[in-house]
Amino acid sequence: GRLPRAAGDRARGARGADLLVHGPDGRLRGKLAEPGGGLLWLSLLGGRLVSSAVDDKIRVWNAEADEMRASFRLRHDATCHIAWLDVLAVASDRSILLLDQRGTEVGEIAGPRVSVLCLAVWNGNLVAGSSGSEDQIRVFDPSRQCIMVLRGHSMAVNCLTTWHGRLCSGSTDRTIRVWDPSGMCIAVMSGHADTVTALCVWFDRLVSCSWDRAIRIWHESGRCERSIELAHRDKVLCMSVWRDQLVTGSRDQTVKLWAANVIFPSQQPPFPGGPSGPPPF
Repeated sequence: GRLPRAAGDRARGARGADLLVHGPDGRLRGKLAEPGGGLLWLSLLGGRLVSSAVDDKIRVWNAEADEMRASFRLRHDATCHIAWLDVLAVASDRSILLLDQRGTEVGEIAGPRVSVLCLAVWNGNLVAGSSGSEDQIRVFDPSRQCIMVLRGHSMAVNCLTTWHGRLCSGSTDRTIRVWDPSGMCIAVMSGHADTVTALCVWFDRLVSCSWDRAIRIWHESGRCERSIELAHRDKVLCMSVWRDQLVTGSRDQTVKLWAANVIFPSQQPPFPGGPSGPPPF
């Protein structure tokens, strides 16, 4: 019920960065001191908050008690991590490390020839997006075998999410692609004027943000239903959903919360066009 966010400087690797924990009313409820300096990524594993920092360490936190429960070092920086099956999948250099909740390495998946930038879980499989111009998206089954390679983006894949059983990918090429379970690209969404940095699903809509400072809300049909230009004063870097509100973070050092009745004043969530509405695409 609380929202964690990172406060640090990745570029300079500043020491003493913090995880700030906010309550349902948006007020600061706690601060977790990150001894590793600049924070790189946050995720959840077994109800615990997991962070990675520029000191090549993964830390596991009990956010309710404002305390660190475990800490373990990686061979390389962790660009991102996500819970998959019963392990933590950590993108590190050009591979994906698999760690149990004690931090013990239990496996490794060979990634693409370039850096892995994002991870997602799709129909029980692990998906990795990379910085290369080829083989940007790879899909691995629970046996850790690559079962699918998705090609279509012309530049790096920065973010992934799932929507109605489909995979959505956002890229530096300014587009969002939607993939069906067979690996076929069934839609390309264009409209952002710069790199797409994050995707999430909010009240049955796909939401994207970008370096162009805009937030876009997409309908199942593939059309842009709403665009919030200049949502922040600088690049929008990340987003999530918290207690029915859309949360965005920016390079302007602010975090904004967006209410559905403000974004869609003429509608009440859940919006039409959900699972019982018209078929997507």
